[in-house]
Amino acid sequence: MHTGYQLFLLYSYRIGDLSQVYPLARGVAPIVVAVVSVVFLGTHLDQIELSAIAIIGSGIISLSLVRRSDGLRNYKAAILAIVTGGFIAAYSLVDGLGARVATTALGFYGCLSILNAIIFTIIINFIKPGMVKIVAQENYKLALSSGGASFTAYALVIWAFTMAPIPVVTALRETSIIFALFLGVFVLKERLDLIKVFASMVTILGAGLLRINR
Repeated sequence: MHTGYQLFLLYSYRIGDLSQVYPLARGVAPIVVAVVSVVFLGTHLDQIELSAIAIIGSGIISLSLVRRSDGLRNYKAAILAIVTGGFIAAYSLVDGLGARVATTALGFYGCLSILNAIIFTIIINFIKPGMVKIVAQENYKLALSSGGASFTAYALVIWAFTMAPIPVVTALRETSIIFALFLGVFVLKERLDLIKVFASMVTILGAGLLRINR
């Protein structure tokens, strides 16, 4: 599931803009997780939690309404982003349940990461021979720093899965899109428009509701 997410996300980025692909993929995930958890896994969420998750998902998805620099929309990229969101929802549910069964979030994710790395490396070597070698030789500092940050961040998420309902953790996790928005505006000097401001306020409102309710 993690490998599928990574491959679909990479291909989505190849044909679509970051401002469209990332919010759509991330916004779909918490809504799917909430529906599956309540309907099939017997997770109890009260009205405020369900409303907050829906608000967060809607706020993030609304960021995908930002048009590309040429004023057009990329529907193929949008479809791929939605599929990517499905993978995010799937691995979130499996990882949350798996960490609880394993009784160790770090041990579970450590084993999962090793398996994912092996599978992903084999696939990339098949798709783009020599790419792994290039990364290891020329971009190892960036790979180690970004990989370390990614591992630490998701290890914390899996630990949170063992402490709180999976849909709540997933929804709060996806508020990371707000930090990405700030980085885009203040570091990459991307344009800040009303849709981005509105989406950010809606997402923060949803996160606030979850915190107040808890």
